[in-house]
Parts: sequence; structure tokens; C-alpha cells
Amino acid sequence: MNLKKVTMTDLNLRLRENLAGEYFIEEECLNCGICHSIAPDFFSRTEKSGYHYVVRQPQRADELELVNEAMDSCPVEAIIRKKLME
Repeated sequence: MNLKKVTMTDLNLRLRENLAGEYFIEEECLNCGICHSIAPDFFSRTEKSGYHYVVRQPQRADELELVNEAMDSCPVEAIIRKKLME
């Protein structure tokens, strides 16, 4: 799992389209679509900005596994898990 330390800068770069919660996508998103191909129920894309964003937060272990796989697969580490700050 990508254990990038979350900073205030990361939080400031959070895309506003993200559903509030533990996971979010930053402005660094390249719009490659890997996250959506791995976990389509949790990530979507906006035509306006061209970024992907979190539309649903994982609740169950199988959902967490999918979202974590998407996070680990992101080529620019744009998927952040806010809980890592703690």
C-alpha cells in the first residue's frame, strides 16, 4: 500500500469533487483511468476538470482492498488516504 505521508499541501490539493471521507484524489491526477478500471464503483471522472475523483468511500474489507489496489496502482500517487496522517 502507498504509505505517502499526508501533508497540509496534500489536503489543499484535494479535488473538491471528492466525496468526503478517508480517501481522496489530488490535482496531480493524470486522468489515466486506472483507478476507475480497478474500482469503478468508487472512482468517477468529470468531463469539466478531466480528473478522476472518489464517488463512494469503501466500507467493507473487500471494498478497502479494491480501493487500496487502485491507490497502489496510481502512477502519480494522486489517491490519498487521509487516515495516514494520524
